[in-house]
Amino acid sequence: MKPARKDETTLDLLAHEGLLDAKAVAQAQARARERGETPAEAAVADGMVAEKDVAKTLCKHLSLPYIDATRYFIKREIVEIMPLEFWEKNHVIPLDRIGRILIVAAADMLPRNVIEEVEAASNCDVRIYISTFTSLMQALRILKEQLQVRSQA
Repeated sequence: MKPARKDETTLDLLAHEGLLDAKAVAQAQARARERGETPAEAAVADGMVAEKDVAKTLCKHLSLPYIDATRYFIKREIVEIMPLEFWEKNHVIPLDRIGRILIVAAADMLPRNVIEEVEAASNCDVRIYISTFTSLMQALRILKEQLQVRSQA
């Protein structure tokens, strides 16, 4: 399957797969603006599409592997490449660093500027895995709790 074109969004890919119609795409975009979410996140939150379908669609169209972000032990030094708020805001979490490669999980397409910012801060090439919104947010919550416990010790 060919990768998404530069101007395609996750909602475009979901529509291409027949998972959303034009009305649902417009509705998700409007709700995303109201709530400060990504359009795909709004579509999932409103029950328009299952988050596993979003993940499968991204994996298929972007030729990226899937990973359950909650099943990965994340080292503190990997997380500290960027502030925790950055990871939360951009719906991405670093998983591992292997040499000059930084593996991250994302629940939606990452804007090029986010990838570039992580690459500049880490001095690594970013490799993306796809995860679900729930898995990603749960992994971030667990990570946040672990960091708070470590800082209190």
